Amino acid sequence: MLIGISIAFLQPTAAAADDEPQRSDRSEKTQTLLTQYEWWMIYRSDQTIACDFFIDHEGNPTSEEIQNSCSSYLLQTWLESPDCVNFENSTTGCTGVYLKPVSSTPIQREVEVQTNPPSVWLTLEGCEYRAEDEDYCTGQPSLRFSGKEPLAGHTITRIYGRAGSESFNCNSNTCTISLSETGPEGIEIVFEADSSFGDSTGKQTAYARVIPHETLEDTYRVDIISNQFIGRPAPSCSEI
Repeated sequence: MLIGISIAFLQPTAAAADDEPQRSDRSEKTQTLLTQYEWWMIYRSDQTIACDFFIDHEGNPTSEEIQNSCSSYLLQTWLESPDCVNFENSTTGCTGVYLKPVSSTPIQREVEVQTNPPSVWLTLEGCEYRAEDEDYCTGQPSLRFSGKEPLAGHTITRIYGRAGSESFNCNSNTCTISLSETGPEGIEIVFEADSSFGDSTGKQTAYARVIPHETLEDTYRVDIISNQFIGRPAPSCSEI
């Protein structure tokens, strides 16, 4: 969607970093392959099983896992069990319990994964840079906003904001505004995107300056300053 905007000038403003995106609880469920390890806690006296439980990592079970899967009593019994030589071959003279790994099995498990917040990326369109003078491009410049939603099953539903004194609104995951000539001070562009998940990127800020070539028609120097801009960076000496 292309929206034409006649740009009004602002007072010179130092370029600022983009605002922080809105925080929300973003997560998605996905299937992952894990290995499940079975352990037995066994009484030394008669080799009967005191507790049968599973963990999802290599190595010995932790005290917390034993307590949660068996009991506080069995955990304490295990911690206080003395060493016993050849206890698996004899049931005499041995007290307490011991742990024994039994098996390992691959399993599919649904896990919840935290995802990044939605974002909007800016690109310059419609103005091709000249090989003989890389500071200038030819054609009517426009700024394209592209929404990105990393959460599966959701999308950017709206991109909106203000360029100078003119507002824009696109009910889509992309939005393109035309950039008219500005003064040396450039303009401020404030933009935001909504996600079908129910949150948004929060307000973000960019600065744009469009200066026509002194002698060539339809040729401009375009500077865009934003953490979200993908393209040629503005000169380090630029102050918009």
